[in-house]
This record gives sequence, C-alpha cells and structure tokens, in this order.
Amino acid sequence: MRGMSTTRLAIHSKLLNESTNPPPGPSAAEQADWTRRMQLLLAAHPFSGRFHKDFITAGGENLHLQGWRFGTTIAGVWSVGEWREDAPQEIAGVSLFMRGWNAGDDAQALGAVQGIEALAPFPRADFNEIQAKPRPCLVMFYPDARWHADGRVELAATALAMAIMAAPGVTPSVEPI
Repeated sequence: MRGMSTTRLAIHSKLLNESTNPPPGPSAAEQADWTRRMQLLLAAHPFSGRFHKDFITAGGENLHLQGWRFGTTIAGVWSVGEWREDAPQEIAGVSLFMRGWNAGDDAQALGAVQGIEALAPFPRADFNEIQAKPRPCLVMFYPDARWHADGRVELAATALAMAIMAAPGVTPSVEPI
C-alpha cells in the first residue's frame, strides 16, 4: 500500500520464575482497540514524565499502568486491581520500550526499570543483555509466570509500543514474522 511503512519491533520476555506456555496472540480487532487506547493515552502525555492510567480488559478486570515517558521511550509497571497511592498493588509485569532514537532516553527508562523493587532478583547481566538489544525493542518482565501465560500485559505493552511508534492518526497493525 502506498504510504505504508514497516518497522520491525523486537519483543523479549523475561520470567523471574518458572516458565509457562506463551499466551495466544490477540485478534487484530483487539490489538487495534488497545493501540487506539494507547494513542489517546500518549496524546494526553506527549512529553517526558510520570503518568497513571486504568484500563478495563475484555474480561472486565482492571489493569493499571504506572508509566514513565522519556521522549520516545517508555517504562511501565502493570498491576491488577484498582490503583491507589496508599496501597501496594500486585505487579503483573513491567515493560520497557526503547525506540533507539536517543540513547539518553533509553538509559533513563532502563534505569527506571532497574529501580523497581519487584525486579530486585533480576541479575545485572540480564539488564546488560537488554541494553545491547537492537532497537526498537520491547522487553517485558514477569515477576510471576501466570501473567505471562495470561497475555493481558503483553497485549497492552505491545499496543503502547506500537502507539508511540505510529504516526499521528495511523493505527498500526501487528504481523507475526
């Protein structure tokens, strides 16, 4: 199609405990819906800074994003249940999208992820490996493998990465390679 371009996004998942089967992929309609949600979120937070957003999943559950935007790079903690400043949340996953356009932005986002207490057992060598990945790159960390098997965090985090890579007004699509 004329005017269409393709960008490959490397996606990496890291489990902090035993592995499970990978989640089934979302439908194209689900992916498009989540990407539109994320485009609206990014439009409301166009610059660097911290933000929060609650999403309702197709199953009616609450998925909360606590995010940090550094230019075109985003780090996020995904938790379940209603978010409250004064209450700890069950962390379902942590995502890190590094666009690769600005090494300083990528380094800040990686530093934000390294400071997340739920990832404390994560070896420094793994962070070094992530830092060396080709860009653009989306990395997801799962403190508990059941959230990897669930697929909600992967769908939302992938949609967020796609939204930040897309041109305004364009809804990108995912095609497995």
